[in-house]
Amino acid sequence: MSTSTSNAVAMESPRSHSPCRAQNDSPLRLRLASKVNPPGRPKKDMKQAAVNERTGRVWYEANEKAKDRAGQRDLKGFLDDMDHEQPPLSTVSARVAGIVVKDQSWDGKKATYKKLKNPVLILDAFYMLPSKLLERCHAALPVANKAADAVDVTTPTAAQAATATASGNSTVEVVQIAGVGQFSRTQIETFRRMENLKNAVEVGMGLRQWLLDKVLTIVPHEWQSEIKRVADLVLNTYPYASIHGYENDTAVNFSLLYRATPP
Repeated sequence: MSTSTSNAVAMESPRSHSPCRAQNDSPLRLRLASKVNPPGRPKKDMKQAAVNERTGRVWYEANEKAKDRAGQRDLKGFLDDMDHEQPPLSTVSARVAGIVVKDQSWDGKKATYKKLKNPVLILDAFYMLPSKLLERCHAALPVANKAADAVDVTTPTAAQAATATASGNSTVEVVQIAGVGQFSRTQIETFRRMENLKNAVEVGMGLRQWLLDKVLTIVPHEWQSEIKRVADLVLNTYPYASIHGYENDTAVNFSLLYRATPP
């Protein structure tokens, strides 16, 4: 006759012909229940794992193609090269075309401002955050250059940096996004620079298309050569190139003409 003591273990009396009787004089023996889950980590969902692996592989391949097309491995280096070289709009358009915008489902994520000593940062990120999420990141960051807490724009020396690290007082301003990661102020500003450049490229290419498709068909014949010249000028000019006569004013650049209203 057997007596059950739990779902996992059953206690039963051995029969007279049981081989255990000869080896053990105990009237009871243990038997594991057959329906008990085996110990260890739960089995992996292979279907979901396969989906995640395919998604990750597609994302990686698209990101690598974007880096090859842009000619750089990080966004800041790419933007600095653009400002230094100032290539024509057509070249900029081709080089920024492959830069991927992260999943739009991130738009609803919450951005939280924190100061951390050793944050985990993706320094070589080569993608753009969705516009709505980027706006939340900017809203979470406090103003960096207030009168009461002015930012020192001079580059600290190696000795100063070592002293700050040794004192343990050095912290990094980050924006933490649940389920996404942590981004420093520099990274957020780089994302914004990239977004502004991409928007300027889209507006510039749209202006050229509008000049050739709409304006060219309705202006008098003697003006058509001038319209074509302006369209070529837009295509062959860097969006942030300075305008003649305003070289010393960094706020005035060629991209302002993209949105100029005709008289």
